[in-house]
Amino acid sequence: MSSSASDGTITVGTIHPQTGPYAVFTESIEASVQIVADRINQNGGVNGNTIEVLNRDSQLDPSTAVEEARDLVQAENADILLGATSSAVTRAITDVAKRNGVIQLNATSASPSLTGEDCSRYFFRFRPTTEHQAIPFCPWLYENVGQTMSIYYSDYAWGQSGLENFSAEFENAGGEVIDSVAVPLGTSDQSSYISNIDTSADILVPVMGGSDAAAFLEQGSSYGIFEEMEVAAPGSDFLGGHLDQAIEGMTIITAFMPRAVELWDTPYIQNFIEEYQNRMDGMPMMQSIRPFDMVNQVFATAESIDYGGRGDTDALIDALQGREFSADDYARAAFIRSANNQMTYEQAIMRAENDSFTQMETAALDPLRDIPTQCEF
Repeated sequence: MSSSASDGTITVGTIHPQTGPYAVFTESIEASVQIVADRINQNGGVNGNTIEVLNRDSQLDPSTAVEEARDLVQAENADILLGATSSAVTRAITDVAKRNGVIQLNATSASPSLTGEDCSRYFFRFRPTTEHQAIPFCPWLYENVGQTMSIYYSDYAWGQSGLENFSAEFENAGGEVIDSVAVPLGTSDQSSYISNIDTSADILVPVMGGSDAAAFLEQGSSYGIFEEMEVAAPGSDFLGGHLDQAIEGMTIITAFMPRAVELWDTPYIQNFIEEYQNRMDGMPMMQSIRPFDMVNQVFATAESIDYGGRGDTDALIDALQGREFSADDYARAAFIRSANNQMTYEQAIMRAENDSFTQMETAALDPLRDIPTQCEF
């Protein structure tokens, strides 16, 4: 066992925004991580080591996040970093993890570059990218919903990648993207941007999350655009904690929805929902299951290799690369590509109907296994 855990503690440092448009996710993410830590600790820890979780505020600012990451790994001797939410902030702290030999886990940032040209051997992402969402979603939309698309997106790394990937894949399917509208991150009054949407398109794809998505749902409804266009979105990002605001007829692609119990009614997920509700008010957000699943998967892997802390980071990286996860044991079937440390989940295309969601199609995993990558470790 590594001497890095000689005090009997494995420290996980999390960095997420406690203010700004993505703060709505942070409390839920932190609660989900703590649920896993408490469960493992109650059962003897990881190879006898207790998990300690330290939460820090990124303020949705790259420089602040870097300061917090440095403090966690240098002053607090964190063995694992977890975060951030925004792709731009996540990218900023990746170098801190790499320089200090600390593994960084992420279940929230979707910009493809994080496991592409900006990849790191120390960075693992446990969620689909916008590319993974667009590849199965766009052909289905072209065949079943419409032939023209407008994209409404948050103007930063993740939203820009959504514009690029949804445009490319919809056009590859035979469709046409006739319009795009960029919205600055954190814009509460979106009226001037909503009014610029070309409503002659068949499909409207909003690539935004958190309070920005909530504002768009509310204000877009007042403009009547949802009556003129079919809305199709990356679901767990766009709806997040706002399931009650789903528009009738909206189509989404997602790996997990807690209210679609007919699809995810497994002991693993239902036990998580029950424990989450014991700690928090209401159902978990869709953003909650990914960090819960991620930390479970990583520490199960850590247990299997006698991981004891930072000194065993390389061994943990080797064990995670190429690992497959079964839907019998976790939330969804998934795998981690060795080429870029990218986790991909089995996804479902869902449609909002009569205050519920109906599964339209399952997006197969195999077509996503060999997507070209610019990653070079």
